[in-house]
Amino acid sequence: MTVTGFRTAPNWARRQWGLVRIAATKAASVTRRTALRVRTRFRAGSAAPVGGADAAVDAGGRPGPAWTPPRERARRTGSGLPAVIAGLMAVASAAGLWWRGLYQDPEPVVAMLRGYDLVSLIIAVPALVAALLRTRGGSARADLVVGGLLGYAFYHYANFVLGTTFNALFLLHLAVFVLSGAALVQWLRGLDVAHLATRFRAATPARWIAGVLALLATTLGGMWIYYSVRFAISGATPGESRLVLPVQAVHLGYVMDLALLVPAYATAAALLWRRKPWGYVAAAVLLVSAGMSQLDYMSALLFQAAARLPGATAFDPAEPIIAGIIIGAAVALLGTIRDGDHRPEPVAAGAIPEAEEGRDGPAER
Repeated sequence: MTVTGFRTAPNWARRQWGLVRIAATKAASVTRRTALRVRTRFRAGSAAPVGGADAAVDAGGRPGPAWTPPRERARRTGSGLPAVIAGLMAVASAAGLWWRGLYQDPEPVVAMLRGYDLVSLIIAVPALVAALLRTRGGSARADLVVGGLLGYAFYHYANFVLGTTFNALFLLHLAVFVLSGAALVQWLRGLDVAHLATRFRAATPARWIAGVLALLATTLGGMWIYYSVRFAISGATPGESRLVLPVQAVHLGYVMDLALLVPAYATAAALLWRRKPWGYVAAAVLLVSAGMSQLDYMSALLFQAAARLPGATAFDPAEPIIAGIIIGAAVALLGTIRDGDHRPEPVAAGAIPEAEEGRDGPAER
């Protein structure tokens, strides 16, 4: 309709057009205010509790129905994948322990892989199953343990897929490697980080734990860079640990640590130092995974010593200290999570909830 036609239109048409414009303006205003409230609520750390026994609280302080964010619901629909991974890990590790001649690699690598299989079978798989069962009750601590064990499975089976020759279980190892990576990505995408960060108590030693992660990044990265530069200058074979390994296996360890672990440790340390929500999540995942990797290393030392390999030793004097620091940091972090009965307290009219004041969770967002 042209401007002239609009001006000559009947009065009722112009009135209807004016009402439509007013309604559209009000709808847009309401939408903006609602979006602002939701964004402010999550930034303040006062998101509604997640699933399980946790229940929302209405304006009058009365418990309401349990509330599950959409992203949490989407993540739970894929919770069967970690269970599949646990089953595949159990089969693969049991076969590696009892199937003599499965691994077609040099004897030191075979002993190392069988040591890894033992940890996977008796610790990683039961821990993953137990954590998955706990997540059904809404446990935030168990949820983070699941993420850490998925990260461990991805790193762990990279050694079986990328660092060995063909064997009869190649496709099974490849499946665990790929599925654990996919499950970890799915887990991260479905995580309600803003809400999860409010589960950590204000007394969480965030900066002490951030220091541990920074120490891991600097020592691990510093050692591997030093040995790599030394090799470039003098041709001296890079070292790694007290494990007896061919240079190809050492090379894979350098690649994975420098490309994945060192940047991840450094990033998590920086975020946790500033008490950012992602810092708590990344620190928990990395510390659980690192603790399991330390158990892998100690088990591999024992298997190499039992195989009577030249130069093998059953004990690394530095390992109890390193493992103790990593596991202690993981326990200190996960131990400060409020699990099971995290409900907002009834709030009087006009009062500010504790979570919005910053006293009931991480100090910074």
